[in-house]
Amino acid sequence: MAVSQPIIYFPFLSWLLLQSVSSVSDPGIIVINAGRSEFKGVEGALTRNDALTLKAFIETKCNSENILRYAEVGSYLGLSANIVADTCPQSLIFCHDLFPMEESLPEASAPPPEPINMLLRFWNGIKNNNIENIIIPMRGKSEITLQIHDNESLDFGFIDGDHSYDGALIDLKLMWSKLKIGGLLLIHDAVILEDGTNHYVRQAVIKFSDEVNTKFYDIEGTWGLVIMTKGGMNEEVKNNAAFKWN
Repeated sequence: MAVSQPIIYFPFLSWLLLQSVSSVSDPGIIVINAGRSEFKGVEGALTRNDALTLKAFIETKCNSENILRYAEVGSYLGLSANIVADTCPQSLIFCHDLFPMEESLPEASAPPPEPINMLLRFWNGIKNNNIENIIIPMRGKSEITLQIHDNESLDFGFIDGDHSYDGALIDLKLMWSKLKIGGLLLIHDAVILEDGTNHYVRQAVIKFSDEVNTKFYDIEGTWGLVIMTKGGMNEEVKNNAAFKWN
């Protein structure tokens, strides 16, 4: 049966989540501006609250006895990957991205600029923080590269890639199939716009949650972060001190 009301807000959860992480230790996340932050010299398009939320959820899945198998779509310069590696060193982190060659516009009368190798920039941030042994970059379209993972092999998925409706829906379906039962799926940019309409990513999340009959939960205070658990919200997350699912 389809989920009729998948949009659920927990303001107290968000406050408690972020307060609990901040009170334990300074995670070293530096705010660059309203939509960007930096961690260990690597910047990216996550707010500080976004980064703290990712860190907190990773902590619920990390233990010393097993390797955390984590995959993300939309790695960019590696901010989220560095946060995961620092939070849970016993991880295997797959970073899926196009890692394109980007060019900046030349100044007047200047020669054409050298293209920026985004994969090299990403890897430099990984090397500088000495986490090459647990990071696996996957360059290409996620609809192809995600297929390297066996079904139900991942503990955690993070989607911050293609922000079109079709692209986000493809990523959701593929990542979901790769998650173990009880695995967590965190999605970024599933926002409600100022005019009250849903961003394309949020539209895809609503459609997908209905298809798999699984609710998603908004984390207020973040830039459109929502969380889903394959098989329903499990006791491991419910009972964690940082989370109060009313």
